[in-house]
Amino acid sequence: MSIAIPKEVAAGKTDPSTIYARITNKNVYRLNGNCDPAKVPSLIADIKAAGKIHLKNWTKVEKRAPRTASLSPSKPLMGPDPIAPRFRILDEFRAKCDKLEAEGNFGALQDLYDRKDNKAAAITSNLVAFDKQGVVNEEWFEERDRIQRVLDVVEAERDYAISLMPCQDDDADSAWEANS
Repeated sequence: MSIAIPKEVAAGKTDPSTIYARITNKNVYRLNGNCDPAKVPSLIADIKAAGKIHLKNWTKVEKRAPRTASLSPSKPLMGPDPIAPRFRILDEFRAKCDKLEAEGNFGALQDLYDRKDNKAAAITSNLVAFDKQGVVNEEWFEERDRIQRVLDVVEAERDYAISLMPCQDDDADSAWEANS
């Protein structure tokens, strides 16, 4: 019986009753069977709290060959798999942020955060406008899912960048104000 340590656990974007986990060796696994979508957040929390998964209950998601070109010029390529490319994109961004933190370049880290925050606001605005369209068909759902996946990645990048910023100590601020 193999046991693995999950690094990231998330619900499926196209099927919210499916749970995916990326383990330490960067392989992605899908939980066998479907869950009640209402119980998925609590199951994800339980998996994260346990800190390990038994692979007999999971199926490895096969890596697909990368596409060489985007399907449409209006749709940037996120990758063939709806889950795995996000992990790669986030890993690359985290490495960039970690490098800036190690160098002590918090100004550049703040710039990254600001850019991601502005991008998240713009995508959210586009998503709201897109939701107000009157036509609802399969292409609409696919495009909305694509926009939401991009927004999820940008928000995760933004949150990681701000997590590396040095904390402002409220006591130090109040002491400074008292001495002014």
